[in-house]
Amino acid sequence: MEREIEVARILRDYGYDGYIHLKIIPGTSFDLIKRAMRLADRVSINIESATPDGLEEISTTKNFKVDILRRMKWIKRLSWKDETLAPSGQTTQFIVGATDETDEEVLKRTKWLHDKYEIRRSYFSAFNPLKDTPLEYHEEPHPMRTARLYQADFLLNSYKFDLDELIFNENGNIDTEIDPKYSFAMNNRDLFPVDINESSFDELIRVPGIGKISAKRIITLRKHGRKINKLEELKELGVAINRAEPFVKLNKSYQSTLKF
Repeated sequence: MEREIEVARILRDYGYDGYIHLKIIPGTSFDLIKRAMRLADRVSINIESATPDGLEEISTTKNFKVDILRRMKWIKRLSWKDETLAPSGQTTQFIVGATDETDEEVLKRTKWLHDKYEIRRSYFSAFNPLKDTPLEYHEEPHPMRTARLYQADFLLNSYKFDLDELIFNENGNIDTEIDPKYSFAMNNRDLFPVDINESSFDELIRVPGIGKISAKRIITLRKHGRKINKLEELKELGVAINRAEPFVKLNKSYQSTLKF
């Protein structure tokens, strides 16, 4: 950790004022973390697993609460006292598939980290078994699993979905074949279709194919007294109409019939 900080210091001393992201090693002292945050735009300490038991399965040297969570708490406290320290905040990373932890457990932890320690973003790395290691014969996760976790985490921490709104199978995992936002819509048919010209921002962003930017554009047009009457107009606003069409109403009518 000291060598990592020294490299960053040399870069700054030579006039480099660009972006630096420093990785904090679990167990790093408070003083070294503070020094790192003075030099970096963003810092991160990898949590690896969603639970203490999960971490024990893949590491014999790290303590979940002391070496990782306590350090995250320090980073948050330091950034609150001085906004110039790592102004882009902190992130973390999970290793997915190295243990039997479910998607539900992982996402519950990401939501908790976001709310408690202001973790800006969680990254998900698929476990890759390596030869001549204890987990050499451990099964690799489904290739789409991390992608679905990214989508679900985004719904929780950016779109303000609740964990119990996400759809998990009997094993506590997300369907790798279906976008979790689309899965939510399919399992909450009573909430749809939403009227494009009357629905709130929060209702709009729950529609598959409508993101936060396109929802803001719709609301802005409405404030200026303009109604949207055609799907082509939605497309111009950035809406993926092939996904959104079955879940919206224009001029008080369905745009297409969705077979459930």
